[in-house]
Amino acid sequence: MAEKKCTEVESAIDTLVTEFHKAANDGATMSSAGLANLVSSQLSNRVKNSGDPAGMAALMKQLNIKDSEGITFQEFWGLIKQLATAEHEQSYKQKKLVECRCRLV
Repeated sequence: MAEKKCTEVESAIDTLVTEFHKAANDGATMSSAGLANLVSSQLSNRVKNSGDPAGMAALMKQLNIKDSEGITFQEFWGLIKQLATAEHEQSYKQKKLVECRCRLV
């Protein structure tokens, strides 16, 4: 029996998890340097000042992450959630829709 092909959304989830694991060196958490590398290599078009240490410090503060703590997938997901929400809001502003009818279950 042939393996079922992933959808684009499923592939996106796989990519997020895979990139987190790479940045965390296959550990449960990543370092602030791992986050900085991940952001600068994979999110540089979405995160302002991604290559600047001060910009990364501000991002970590915004995400409420202490530099000395390991960064969990849930904390990384908080960043992804913020970026996706901003993209969603921007797309609706461009389409000039009054109300979003999207609902999460």
